[in-house]
Amino acid sequence: MRFVPIEHIKENSILGDTIYSVDGVLLANEGIKLTAKLLNKIKENQIFTSILQMNILIQK
Repeated sequence: MRFVPIEHIKENSILGDTIYSVDGVLLANEGIKLTAKLLNKIKENQIFTSILQMNILIQK
């Protein structure tokens, strides 16, 4: 997992940690695919970085 600025996160990325608003309202659960609508909601709540799960493909 790694921290990624919101403006660099693409749709269908997998969220690596649960995100809450400043008021403690749940915005997104760990492990979900991020949609454009959800990314906008995260930006509206002034969350500037998120943790993404990174899948690494090892080719032989």
